[in-house]
Amino acid sequence: MATTVRTPFWISLLLLGFVASPAAAEILLDGAPIETSRAIFLPDHAESKGFHMMPKEPRLARDADGNLRFLFLQYVGARDKASGAIVHFLVDYGLSDAERQAAERQLQNRVPGAKVLGDVVFTDGTFNVISASAQMGSETRTIHGESRRAPLLPGHQAAVAMALEGKASTLLKKSFEKKTSDVSVQFMLTYQGLSPAYRAILRIDWDKVYKHRSTKASFGIPIVARATIEKSFESLVESGAVTLDVVGDDTEMDELLQTAYGTLLSMMFEATPRPPNEKPDKPGKLGKFLGLMHNVGNFGYKMREVRREGHYTVDLTRRKRGTRQVVMAGNISGDLRAHKDDRRYFDVVDIADPDLEKRTIDVVIDGDLGELYADYVNFVGVRLTRTRDDGTVATAEGKLFRQDFAEFEQEGGRISLPYLRLGDAAPGWLDYELTPVWSFRGGLEVLGEPIRTRQSAVTLSPPFGFHGVQVTANEDNLMEHDLTGVEAHFRHEYAGVRREKRVLILEDQPLTAQYRYVGEKHDPSYEVRLIFHHDDGGRTTTAWRRESTLFLNAIYDPDAAEPSP
Repeated sequence: MATTVRTPFWISLLLLGFVASPAAAEILLDGAPIETSRAIFLPDHAESKGFHMMPKEPRLARDADGNLRFLFLQYVGARDKASGAIVHFLVDYGLSDAERQAAERQLQNRVPGAKVLGDVVFTDGTFNVISASAQMGSETRTIHGESRRAPLLPGHQAAVAMALEGKASTLLKKSFEKKTSDVSVQFMLTYQGLSPAYRAILRIDWDKVYKHRSTKASFGIPIVARATIEKSFESLVESGAVTLDVVGDDTEMDELLQTAYGTLLSMMFEATPRPPNEKPDKPGKLGKFLGLMHNVGNFGYKMREVRREGHYTVDLTRRKRGTRQVVMAGNISGDLRAHKDDRRYFDVVDIADPDLEKRTIDVVIDGDLGELYADYVNFVGVRLTRTRDDGTVATAEGKLFRQDFAEFEQEGGRISLPYLRLGDAAPGWLDYELTPVWSFRGGLEVLGEPIRTRQSAVTLSPPFGFHGVQVTANEDNLMEHDLTGVEAHFRHEYAGVRREKRVLILEDQPLTAQYRYVGEKHDPSYEVRLIFHHDDGGRTTTAWRRESTLFLNAIYDPDAAEPSP
């Protein structure tokens, strides 16, 4: 005989797996910001008077002694005619302690009782240099640092170097005497926060549920099929016994339905083992959720003896984590106008001096820096060393990071390493040694062989090879031996580190898979074993064997494999 109980609200929460809102401070996305003279405050998602602070604009950085980190070095040729200039400066977007305190006072004047919970934490960003002088056609050399990764913490600095010729250098120098110069820096920074995604209310009328024909039909049945449960739940929704009201974004409706159905499943049914000889039924739309609760092949469900009554209501309101981008721009002229005659920041040199003769070595990386490089390589680094006439060693370094591979190829595909002659005798000052380093994902670093040359361009060939194995299964073979899939377990060793990876082929998916790996350039060999999965849940595994073929047929042979534990 069925027993009737009332469902406590807290039980419903446990069944749904609800957790408390995160205690950590989070930004409320799309909330109204408050601007002060030097800062912007973004509201917190939980504290009504809580805010997160970020600087309003970037500016020239200063060293520990308060000096500007800026240099404008103009070089001249014959008859003192200006020939060009190099400009180097560092920028940041931090605030001094005094500026922070002033910004907080301005905030509290606007919002009495306001509290600063911390700085805005940026997760990604880039910066750009904006200058018309630096875009004057053929007379402009280049800008280094433009459109690169921005520093993500206040007080951290980004470096910019510009090389200009002729009129462009003269115009830029003149612009620094004005209130607004011809150099501005723009940061584009990304931060995370929370925003309401949707509001959903689940309501269950237990009287209607137990009076519904689909519920009555389930009593007394030893094992209720999942397909029957799914149709029953859908029918309960259509009849109004169960309602799910959603306000806002409904893109996660499937997840909501699974949560609601999972609650009903736990409250109305209990899992029961299937008889060994009974063939399991296949899951439908709800199968993913049911599979998380029990092994769907070995369990069924039966109606609980305990009945519930009354009305059940729970608020399924959730928030989504999202990102927003903020753009801050600032002109660097403000701190420079008072220093136009200060040789710490503005100076002129004579390029006829042999000490200033300059050379640039271009390093080209062999191969297509595409998907394969990005999958395996963290960065490619090069270190140039040169022994000077006085015995000292001069060095220059360059690195190319994984996230910049695509942009690197678009810009010509080379790392440039400049160095100065500094008075050394010819032709010895042209000699140098170049050492490459390859950093792989997972922490492995491989040093390439040093290259001794005096050439102005060097091509780096990777000391490794990209290899691939195509694994193919046979449909007739899988069906003949009642197999649900086959797993190829690979392992290989490179640079003293053993790596392992598995690829899986399932019977109801394309019967092919690819294993890609980095190994010795001219040795594609690897070790492999095959693991065959049977319909009854058993596994059969072959012994490890060494192969070098690029095409591997995963064919089940009962005589060549042993059952796995």
